[in-house]
Amino acid sequence: MNMTIDREKTLEVLQQLVRLRTVLPRADEKDLVRYVVSLFPPDTLETHVIDHGDNRASLVAVLPGLDRSRKIAFEGHTDTLPVFRQEDWDYSPFGAHYHEGYIYGRGSANMKGGITAMVMALLHFVTQGQKPPADIVLCLCADGDAETFYGATAVAKGGFLEGVQEIIFAEPTNLRVAIAQRGGIWMDIDVKGRSCYACRSELGVNAVEKVVQFHNLLTENIVHSRKEAHPFFGKPTCTLTALEGGLKGFLIPDEATATIDIRLLPDQDHEEVVRSIGKIADEMMRETPRLSIATRIKASRPSVGMTPDAPMIRRFEETLRAQNRPVCETGLFYLTDASILIPALGVPFLFYGPGEEVYTCLTNERIELDSVVEAAETFVRYIAGSR
Repeated sequence: MNMTIDREKTLEVLQQLVRLRTVLPRADEKDLVRYVVSLFPPDTLETHVIDHGDNRASLVAVLPGLDRSRKIAFEGHTDTLPVFRQEDWDYSPFGAHYHEGYIYGRGSANMKGGITAMVMALLHFVTQGQKPPADIVLCLCADGDAETFYGATAVAKGGFLEGVQEIIFAEPTNLRVAIAQRGGIWMDIDVKGRSCYACRSELGVNAVEKVVQFHNLLTENIVHSRKEAHPFFGKPTCTLTALEGGLKGFLIPDEATATIDIRLLPDQDHEEVVRSIGKIADEMMRETPRLSIATRIKASRPSVGMTPDAPMIRRFEETLRAQNRPVCETGLFYLTDASILIPALGVPFLFYGPGEEVYTCLTNERIELDSVVEAAETFVRYIAGSR
């Protein structure tokens, strides 16, 4: 079987995906779903469009294989972040401008390059007139860059991936094999104390100071209690990202609000951390009369991870070596749909896709076309070898 991916077609598909504005918060992912389905001849795919309303949708499409008892899934999210500081962009964020081997535009790296690689891999089997050894499932989820992950949640709860035996998430890993992802907890805090004049501060309960104390206790419990660093992630983090409070310069603030971002390692139980948050707040309120601490967990997602010697990881890395491509393992610091799908399905997985990591994508987001083609060819070879 010819394993070479059509480079011009890859460019065409990627540019069209970038031009489709699937920008949060509205996103309009259903437009992208329609386009992807239109790329395949009628009756080629068994498609399930999950309609979320307001022109938002997720897609689960199956390319039937020779052995229909086995299923390999490829997953990606279709929404993108908003355009930040558009005046700093060299090209239109939705123009999909192609220059010196790179496609520029919002979502090009995160993660329409990965989606293109997955789509091109499936199209390759169709255009070659060959069935893959097993069913190949293309799963495109809405809302993967937001807090709710409701696309992945709907896919998991609806049983649309039932029978899938392994999943590849085409997140932008710069063509490295990522085998773990940190978990995360996002929370808001409302603290109420007692106001008084700062000249008699001992009579008041300073709400701003109590927020800082609460954050410090959380950091001690979650971060500093860890003696060993993770090989990919180092230590967990507990970051105070927003703090508001204060009345006048000479008054003790009696109210404060804050936001805390917690990132966890693969061996940490996010539910246990949530319980410890409540215990710390209760203990502080017992120690300080007139103090009230109300915590609101906006999202709590588990970490997920694989061992380097897992059979799926070994097979995928053997596929890379067979192409004389480097093998480098890493982990993802940010949350993905894997935090929803892997706990629900309990199947082997990995992350692998074109594009620089998402931390570099605030402005002038771009992706190298050759990396998208390379990822698609790797996917084809991995599928073909899964006998």
